[in-house]
Amino acid sequence: MRKSNALVAVIVGLVTFVLLVATGHHIGLTYDEPIYMSKSLLAYEWLDALLRGADATSDAAVRMYWDATRDQQPGSIKLLFGTVTRLLGGVLPVPVLTAGRLGTMLLSALLVGVLYWFVAGLWGSAAGAVTAGGLLLMPRVWTHMHLAALDAPIMALSFVTVVLIFLAARYDRPWLCVAAGVVFGLALGTKLNSFFIPLIVLPWLFCLPAVFDTYNVRIIAWTTASLAIVGPLTFWATWPWLWHDTWARAAEYFEFHLHHYHVATTYFGTTWELAPWHYAPVMTLITTPPVILALAVLGIYLFVKIVRGQNLRQPLDETTEHTTYWQGACLLLVVWGLVANIVPSMLPWAPKYGGVRLFLPMFPYLAVMGGVGFFWLSERIIERGKDNWGAEFISFPVKLRVGLAVLVIFALVLAVGNSHPFGMSYYNSIAGGLSGAYGLGMEPTYWGDTYLAAAGWLNREAEHGAKVWINVVGFASSVELYKPFGMLRDDLQITAGDAALPEADYVVVQHKQNEMTPLMHHLAAEGTPLFTEQLDGVALVWVFAGDDPALGGEHDD
Repeated sequence: MRKSNALVAVIVGLVTFVLLVATGHHIGLTYDEPIYMSKSLLAYEWLDALLRGADATSDAAVRMYWDATRDQQPGSIKLLFGTVTRLLGGVLPVPVLTAGRLGTMLLSALLVGVLYWFVAGLWGSAAGAVTAGGLLLMPRVWTHMHLAALDAPIMALSFVTVVLIFLAARYDRPWLCVAAGVVFGLALGTKLNSFFIPLIVLPWLFCLPAVFDTYNVRIIAWTTASLAIVGPLTFWATWPWLWHDTWARAAEYFEFHLHHYHVATTYFGTTWELAPWHYAPVMTLITTPPVILALAVLGIYLFVKIVRGQNLRQPLDETTEHTTYWQGACLLLVVWGLVANIVPSMLPWAPKYGGVRLFLPMFPYLAVMGGVGFFWLSERIIERGKDNWGAEFISFPVKLRVGLAVLVIFALVLAVGNSHPFGMSYYNSIAGGLSGAYGLGMEPTYWGDTYLAAAGWLNREAEHGAKVWINVVGFASSVELYKPFGMLRDDLQITAGDAALPEADYVVVQHKQNEMTPLMHHLAAEGTPLFTEQLDGVALVWVFAGDDPALGGEHDD
């Protein structure tokens, strides 16, 4: 993997970070973010106390900063979020909301840079660019990369762990296995689905001799030991809550997530607590830009050819059988990683809600397959050109690859541009866009980001001291948080709950079908909105007058 690729990868990562930071305040606050932001700042206060030599390790101090009796989320991601918010957020001239999200943006930029470097080293720069752009510019992934939540960070840490194991196997570097163990520990300290990582890399390592005729016992041993020892130790070290009553508190953590309350979702017109097994693949099919889906299919086709013994054409400037071997090994790892990340979300008892966010770690693998498919397609076009035009075509292949990559990325930019800042409401042309998906009975929105659009209208139009009623009680505190962020007028009174509805001057309704009461459905159907935020002709959020006749009419029923 050439040094020039590493330099370009750094540039790709920096550009990604700048793009995310510049657009960070466009996307509304989501339901979970206030929890993570507040807990992360406490984690930073704990770290500051520790570094100053204050009491930070006693059970009392740990309880003050790390109490997880209600908030069962681990430590490393809070330390990262809090530290980046305080240090980097205090330096960069960014809005408060963006500052709280910088940790996710940093990890996402790292992931996009690693993706470019990883693929470019095996299949060339154009394929690397399509892979990196393919992930960054998937509208739903793009949106999640902005949020102070756990989904994009676990996507980044999970994939980086897998890449480190791949590099350890390719170059026979045990120290990379140790590094992978550390990153695995950070992933464990981010989200529970990090436990899928060993299920990706260990079967792959054991499968290599059977499929690709190699065997490296040392790397297998180092990987197993690192994931089993270094990972859990890193997890424990970065979560002080486990430093006291370790086993009891660890058991509480697993118990909490194994019995997490169900979040309902609307899927093909039916409200489900646990959607059917096909929720994950169908949502992937209808929320991924078609160009990436098509290229990924070509990548899978190429993988099948390799498994059946047909050699892959050599990439630019790489002519050894060693490179071809590791291209095949990489494809095996990527295909297995894709399967291992989506199948758990298809199990009958697995939670299925929130669009694609619960299986977001799958998408880097899908992007890699798209980049590989792009390489294969460009190679076929170049071969056909050489057959038809011969010597006149010699100088054209590089221009062709660049041109094709630009076309792919341009199509993805259009997808993001047409849906931003509501990328979590994006559906592709297979579903007929958001309007087609809504007609099929899918959710237009789900996580509260659309309330920001309503806040903007209220800032402009609401009278001083108006009472603003939020249709979901849990989101009222999120809307209230826009005030200290400087995004909502301080004089507006945020209310929620049935008892407060009769006194409301304005009623704000998010268009998530299963969170709307019969009264809210009636209001949406019969009322006259003062403001509607739409995407593709479908309402995402409404603002109604508190005395709208549709409210009174429903009360009389």
